[in-house]
Amino acid sequence: MRTLDKRKALLQEILFNNEWIIEGVYYAWVQQSFDEADKIYVLNMPSYLCKSRIIMRFIKRKLGILKGKRETLKSVYNLLKWTETFQNKNLKEIRNILDRYGDKVIWLSRKKDVEKIIKAV
Repeated sequence: MRTLDKRKALLQEILFNNEWIIEGVYYAWVQQSFDEADKIYVLNMPSYLCKSRIIMRFIKRKLGILKGKRETLKSVYNLLKWTETFQNKNLKEIRNILDRYGDKVIWLSRKKDVEKIIKAV
């Protein structure tokens, strides 16, 4: 794991590129990327959808239908718990942080919203 100083230096390096995407889960230390972004897209999918997809992915991997890392019931449980915390706590913090960015923030809560953005690119 990188130290905070090394992460900030790496972020600085990434931001000098013309185009970049940063996953917002790391919102606590990537604020500079929010400042410099042209647009900020936030995936705000319903909790039930996220959780059902996690469970379906686990089942498909167990049945060999989908390739990917091996998951255990415990790891799936932990991911579901993490998702709950993210939806109920972290997303509220993210919303508070992003309030200051106004029209630059676009909240996406449906698959159609995401597809529309992708097609526009």
